[in-house]
Amino acid sequence: MALPSKQARKIAKTKQGHNLEAPPAFVEANKPYRWKPGVSANPAGRPPQLKTLAVILRNVLEEPASCIPSAAAIAAQHGLDAAHSSVGSVLAAAMVVQALNGDVDIIREILNRVDGKVVESVQLNLGPLATGLQSSELRERVSIILEREAATVADAVLKASK
Repeated sequence: MALPSKQARKIAKTKQGHNLEAPPAFVEANKPYRWKPGVSANPAGRPPQLKTLAVILRNVLEEPASCIPSAAAIAAQHGLDAAHSSVGSVLAAAMVVQALNGDVDIIREILNRVDGKVVESVQLNLGPLATGLQSSELRERVSIILEREAATVADAVLKASK
C-alpha cells in the first residue's frame, strides 16, 4: 500500500481543522495589517489588576505598627517597638495574650492558623443500600443517614453537658 501524497496529507489536515499554512492569496492580502517588527500589540501593557480585600489586608499587616496609632499603642502594651514591628506581629502578640488569658476562640484560631484546621472525615459503608440506585436516590439515602448521625451526636452532647 502506498503512502498518501503530501497534498493528500495536507487536505486531510485541513479537513481535521489543522491547516497550518494559509493560502498564499490570503497571506498577501493581509500583509498591510500585520504587526510590524518591534511594535507591540498591546503598547499600554497589561491593565493593572484590582486589589482584593485580601491583598489590601496583607499590605496593611506588613506596614510598621507606628503607622497606625492603635497598633502602636498595643505594641507598647506588649513591650514591642512600634517602629520595628509590623502590624501583623502586633496583632499576633495581642492574639497570644488573649489566648493565654483563656479565650478559647482565639486559641482555636491560632491553632488553626499554625497547624491547619482539623479535617473530620466520615466513612459510609452503604453496602447493599447502594446497589442499583440512581445518584439522586443515593444522595437522598446518604442525607437521611447523615441526619440520623447528626441527631445522635447532638443527643450525646446534650447528655454530656447535663
